Amino acid sequence: MLPSALPFISQRDYPRFQRIIGELVQTPYEEWAEDHAKSTAYRRSRNGYTEVPVLPDEFEGWLKQNRLAAHLELLWAFAEEMAERAPEPAHSRYN
Repeated sequence: MLPSALPFISQRDYPRFQRIIGELVQTPYEEWAEDHAKSTAYRRSRNGYTEVPVLPDEFEGWLKQNRLAAHLELLWAFAEEMAERAPEPAHSRYN
């Protein structure tokens, strides 16, 4: 089974993602980072994970290209697509 692709948002880019994805407006970066850490820990014990750095401009372009309205679940779909296209993941952990 392939490792899970997890979107990684830098603290610098997080305010832009909050404007793009309404579900993040009330979520401070620290909470996002904590949830991300929990996700990596869970997936490390399963099939592993790949952290995929995501950028707001790329995500917005992907949404526009696919004619999609932004929501949080699509951030994971975007990360999965980015991981499939990347020659080598930025950061991976396997069992």
